[in-house]
Amino acid sequence: MLNALQMLRDRLREERGFAMPVVLITIVIAMIVVGTVLADVQGDFKPGRKDEDRKVAYAAAEAGVADYLARLTSNPSYWSKCTDPGNNPALSNPGTQNFVNVPGGTGQYAIELLPTTGYTACVVGNEASFVNAAGEFRIRATGRARAGSTTKRSIIATFRPKGFLNYIYFTDYETWHPTLYRYDTRDRQTKENSSTRDVVQWATDECATRYWPDRGTPYFDGQINTSGVWTNYDRGCSAISFCCGDKLAGPFHTNDSILLSGTASFGRNPKDAVEVGASPGYRGGTPTVNMPGASPVNSSVGTWKVVPHLDFPPSNASLKNDAQTQYRFKGPTFITLSGANMTVTGKREDGTTLSNVSMAIPEGVVYVSDDSSAGACPGFNPIKPYNGSSQGNPAGNAACGDLFIKGNYGQNVTFASANDIVVTGNVTRDSDAWMLGLIPDKFARIYHPVNRDSAGNCIGAATSGTPLSNPQIDAAILALTRSFAVDGHECAPVYGALTVRGAIAQKYRGTVGTLSGGTAVTGYVKDYQYDDRLAKRSPPRFMNPVQPAWALANETEQIPAS
Repeated sequence: MLNALQMLRDRLREERGFAMPVVLITIVIAMIVVGTVLADVQGDFKPGRKDEDRKVAYAAAEAGVADYLARLTSNPSYWSKCTDPGNNPALSNPGTQNFVNVPGGTGQYAIELLPTTGYTACVVGNEASFVNAAGEFRIRATGRARAGSTTKRSIIATFRPKGFLNYIYFTDYETWHPTLYRYDTRDRQTKENSSTRDVVQWATDECATRYWPDRGTPYFDGQINTSGVWTNYDRGCSAISFCCGDKLAGPFHTNDSILLSGTASFGRNPKDAVEVGASPGYRGGTPTVNMPGASPVNSSVGTWKVVPHLDFPPSNASLKNDAQTQYRFKGPTFITLSGANMTVTGKREDGTTLSNVSMAIPEGVVYVSDDSSAGACPGFNPIKPYNGSSQGNPAGNAACGDLFIKGNYGQNVTFASANDIVVTGNVTRDSDAWMLGLIPDKFARIYHPVNRDSAGNCIGAATSGTPLSNPQIDAAILALTRSFAVDGHECAPVYGALTVRGAIAQKYRGTVGTLSGGTAVTGYVKDYQYDDRLAKRSPPRFMNPVQPAWALANETEQIPAS
């Protein structure tokens, strides 16, 4: 018995072969686990890479849309070039994809121009091939992760026009700029009874940033100095009306409300929107438009709408940099257009004096700056608009960047000035191939010499200088901080109709004539005709101070990619 117990103890102490099965089993299990994990990782590798390629491809397609939008923003007429092979190799009509590299990455994109129904390609000179009846066009941007990659993603981008060039008439405020209150005071001294403000400062503080009806509350209670005698003078914020056969033939927009003092027609057909910034948006009468729910619809006028306010551009300063050196002038500058050429009298920015010098009209920008060497520009005085005189030949203060312009043009061009632009004669185009823009930083004015007495009152026709009879302006006009107006508009007689074929946008409402008893008695009756081309293109560089002429309306991914 003792020997048996001893033998059992000896067997239990032995390690021979006891752990080996456990080790082997553990190794086998570990191999199975490692193999399973490795198989899973290898199985996920290809989908992971594909997902990354899809993300890179989409980012590349977005880069293609951004590329096209940047070019369109720089040149609102860029769409009309169609494929533009010389400048943008990525562009093509459908059926061909010209991939280019995304800067700084491995991705590539191609841009295809999608023609309208009935066309197979964008055709230069035929906008209907690319821009649809709603004024929109589309491109397809396709991206891929790298050259040769079969993983592609496509984005359809739709562009539509945006901005004041969609309207024959666009105002921010339907009231005078404070400078024009001098018409009422005849540039005499005024003072408010309750403060030291004169009427111009009062209007700046109380009227210039208010829309109707809030603008109906302020009231100037003060005095005016006439030949050294102070008498009572009071008034509210200026109110300018539409009246007496005024025609605004095209889409219309104001951020304000309008005043009516007689019959005026808005729009050409029910598709022309007549937009106001508040409800009901009018007073003094009922505008000649189609009101919502009107029946029957008047086929010859526009449709009334209350819409949100649209932003107004702040400055044209950037346009100076767009003008070539030889087309940068300073101080009063006189230009007569003639086809593809123009004659210039004035001074170049470098100081070179010009006298009736002929030069080509640039397909770009002409810019007139203030001349600081002649002092500070005092700005427009409506009672003495021509260098201290109310009458006579056009003239400007030596320090002011005023452009005086007339003639017919046969080139696409934009004229801009640091002060005013004064139209001294008809400005007309040779054909519908051409577009012209006028962008003063202050006032856009119509030359209208008048005769005034020493107190500034109208006393008859000008003794020198000739008011324009039935003037015509073929242009897009943008008065960025002031107004489009007629000099001496309140002096008789009526000189016919002021015809504008293009578009007018002004920060404040300018006056072109006056009325009495519902009849025009001075200045001009409005005949404003919208140039439908402006819904799709613009004069050169014209949109720099504002939103792009075209806005990216929407993006939609095309599935599957092209």
